[in-house]
Amino acid sequence: MSLVVRPNQESDNNSLNFLNVSLTTLGWLNVAFTINLVGQYFNWDAFSFTGSYSYLVSAIGVAFWIAIYMLLFNFGFWLSDENRVFLYLKNSFYRVFRFYGLIGVPINLLLIFIPLGSVKPLLYLAIALILILLGIRIIQGINFSVKKGLSIWYIILYLCALEITPLLCLAKAII
Repeated sequence: MSLVVRPNQESDNNSLNFLNVSLTTLGWLNVAFTINLVGQYFNWDAFSFTGSYSYLVSAIGVAFWIAIYMLLFNFGFWLSDENRVFLYLKNSFYRVFRFYGLIGVPINLLLIFIPLGSVKPLLYLAIALILILLGIRIIQGINFSVKKGLSIWYIILYLCALEITPLLCLAKAII
């Protein structure tokens, strides 16, 4: 649980690093599964496939989003003198996936076993949870950036380039 709660926990312990990677991967798969169920429920065009193909589309979409996000983070890390800020933002990005890896499993298990017609409140709960986690991460990133004395222009660039644009591209690709 400390991997999820503590913002910048670094460790040389191999079992802790394995747990970190495992929770991040589980969170990625849970987010992909939740997006898949939401897409099927609302009949989005990207999820017109049946069975595991629609889950594969959502898993590849989320993996592509993560890859683009990490490329943008590394570019910002390379471009900026504020390396601690970008390292904090990158760690907080992974922390969202670790947290959803812990709490997304019971939600997704319930989503599997509840009939698709009566799953609407639980789907909204899963969507709200993901959006709340992303919102908390954005607020923490802005707060950390302001505390480190980052220029307001860097914060605006961060919000536009690393937060809003990738989410809008993902939404455009899915819907």
